[in-house]
Amino acid sequence: MNNQSFLIAELLIKKLRHDLSEQEALVLKAWAEADSKNQELMDSLLEKANSASDLDVFDAFDEEAAFQRLTAPARKKSFAFLGYAAAALVALATFSLLYFKNQQPEVKNDRFVAVSDNRHANDVMPAEVGAYIVRGDGEKVEIDQDIVLLNDGKISNKNGEVVLDEATASVQNTLVVPAAHFFALSLNDGTKVWVNANSELQFPSQFAGAERVVKLKGEAYFEVAKDAKKPFIVESNGAKIKVLGTHFNVNSYNQQLRATLLEGRIAVSNGLEEKIIFPGQQARVLETKMMVSPANLTKDVAWKNNVFLFKADNIVQIAQQLKNWYDLEISFANDVSLTQTYTGEIKRDAKLSEVLKMLEYVSNLDFRINQNKLLILNKK
Repeated sequence: MNNQSFLIAELLIKKLRHDLSEQEALVLKAWAEADSKNQELMDSLLEKANSASDLDVFDAFDEEAAFQRLTAPARKKSFAFLGYAAAALVALATFSLLYFKNQQPEVKNDRFVAVSDNRHANDVMPAEVGAYIVRGDGEKVEIDQDIVLLNDGKISNKNGEVVLDEATASVQNTLVVPAAHFFALSLNDGTKVWVNANSELQFPSQFAGAERVVKLKGEAYFEVAKDAKKPFIVESNGAKIKVLGTHFNVNSYNQQLRATLLEGRIAVSNGLEEKIIFPGQQARVLETKMMVSPANLTKDVAWKNNVFLFKADNIVQIAQQLKNWYDLEISFANDVSLTQTYTGEIKRDAKLSEVLKMLEYVSNLDFRINQNKLLILNKK
């Protein structure tokens, strides 16, 4: 990274801490006004730093760049986009590292445990079963067991105990699965849903009308009960997935939606076009663009089978999974490659340090854990 880029990163840190001198403020202002993209990048970096979600910016760049590579008709246009994305990522990498070093908030969490590796301040336990339901009236009900929607609209746990006594078909429930948690439920039509960490699923107490409609944010695996007269529809990221009875996975953590089909047949639409997806295929939807390609079924549903399966994944893609599963704030050193890919596999019920050891074995990366913060560096 050149000296100017490093200087701008330092000035952004000072701006975040309200510590800019008058002269430094003028330098930063001049840089932002020199190019509209500079201003947009600065606004995005500061916004994400304030919300402690730097990785979201990395992942958004990564998803958009990946889709551009898949759909761009001309390589020149794709490389032009990737050039700007790469520059933005490098700037953010430096910014993230400086921010990591300058911010050390106290975080109390019983998921933090002792670790023998003296490079880390602590270890982090894996995700556990848990969620809460937000009812139509705003009431929140915490749930620590998988649930079943009964035919009368009530919701019970797997032991048959009623946890929500609600029989009105029109009432919409939102299942919220926070980071570091996972959950499964059975809808009252017999459909089974496994919901990944950091996801939300909206569903009615009872399916009424001609369609069975749910809304998803994040990731879930569906085994849909067959009903030829009442199709099952998943709405997510502006797209619709229509099925009669099938097994499929939906990932919509970022701007892009990915629907992977294991059994049956689904129709995926984005409001402008509709494509039929067959087993072994994956549909990708990003705003008005949609494409169908062969899927890696084992990889796409590995999370549902309690496995981290990294196969030709870059560190941004890997970090996103770790962030959701362990509820982390992740930063990158400025010299870490964001395009180098890695392959490895480990059970998701492992502690964070065990996953990091596997990644160290298959890469040139080094890691530091401090409470809920993870810093990713190159090995020295």
